[in-house]
Amino acid sequence: AFVHLSAPDGFVKAQRDRPPFGGAYPTSRWQPGDVLADRYEFLLDESIIPGDYLLLAGMYLPATGDRLPVSAGPAGPVPAVIRLGSIRIEAEP
Repeated sequence: AFVHLSAPDGFVKAQRDRPPFGGAYPTSRWQPGDVLADRYEFLLDESIIPGDYLLLAGMYLPATGDRLPVSAGPAGPVPAVIRLGSIRIEAEP
């Protein structure tokens, strides 16, 4: 799975890739209708410019890097991602 912080121009500014739940609860055990919440953290580079960013998520096959299709949820700006929301980054005072 991946979570990306993406600039409006589409460039990924920060990301975190890892198996869901750190591998402790593999997708092979998921059932239709399951609602699951996982936590992903990443550090922002000091060079990130203040502004509005998109938080995007998706899944892919580790062996090939091919992204899995999205069947529901708010579509992101590129295929095979879900838009989790927007984040505003502000300069430190």
